[in-house]
Amino acid sequence: MLQKHRSVIYAHFVEEIGEEAAQAMLDQFPARDVDELVTKEYLAQQMAELRLDLSTDIHRQTDRLMTRMQIVVGVAFAVFSALVIATR
Repeated sequence: MLQKHRSVIYAHFVEEIGEEAAQAMLDQFPARDVDELVTKEYLAQQMAELRLDLSTDIHRQTDRLMTRMQIVVGVAFAVFSALVIATR
């Protein structure tokens, strides 16, 4: 709702119901675009995008962790094998 519209409505309702009640009523309506209420559809879309982003990040981190674990296990196996051979 534009400010000029809010002013006209406010002035009218101040005469009818008083300043406090008029302000309380106008507080229920967005004053600017950033104050607009979020629809269920928009929220669902944003949540779906967030889930996808989180899922992608988790898979990427899991892949990195698995690669590191394979390297550590491989190195540990090589060291263990070298120790077994050296003790024979």
